[in-house]
Amino acid sequence: MIKKIVGLYYGSTGGTAQVTERLVHELEALLSVDCPADIACECMSLKETNASFLGRESLVVVGVPAYMGKAPVSAIRALRKLDGCEAPALTLVVYGGRSYGNALYEISHYAEQRCFEVIGAGAIAIKHKGRKHAGERVSMDTKALSSYAKAASGKIKRLGGCDMDGLRVKAAPLEVAGRLPVHRVSRMLPEAAVIAQGFLDSITLGRKESEWFL
Repeated sequence: MIKKIVGLYYGSTGGTAQVTERLVHELEALLSVDCPADIACECMSLKETNASFLGRESLVVVGVPAYMGKAPVSAIRALRKLDGCEAPALTLVVYGGRSYGNALYEISHYAEQRCFEVIGAGAIAIKHKGRKHAGERVSMDTKALSSYAKAASGKIKRLGGCDMDGLRVKAAPLEVAGRLPVHRVSRMLPEAAVIAQGFLDSITLGRKESEWFL
């Protein structure tokens, strides 16, 4: 039974925090329907948290932006300091609608390395309204986000009911498209990475629709 949903986000413009928080609250609403007890929700910065998780009773949402098609190095470093304690987790990448590259694969890979049980991964497109800065509201692909939340909550309910003689059935390994990239710009400041990503979005002709893997 999920008793708590924790959202961990990284990003300097506020967009990733907003998408992560919305996903957390949509999951809470969906899971609460069949839950006899209230589900607590909490969202915090991945870079600043020292949170510990109590195994399978906590559902964790890890949200990061895609910078040049990669997860931010500082976000990966922060994630690698945590102990997931086999808590079920959903990974989330927020991108400008053009391409998220290998960022979703990357953050899912490192979450699994830190003993999170990644049961879903989603990439959600957003659009900033005017100049990018902290606290700014963004336009997000709410349809895709709600579909991700609904599908993920359904999977969580199925897994939560799979007990036989005290042994819980584990989810099949999640397959996310991508590979681990080489971070040649690992020393780039977050502000510079945001500008570089904005430039890449402006010159990329094709669009990449939001999608998720379960």
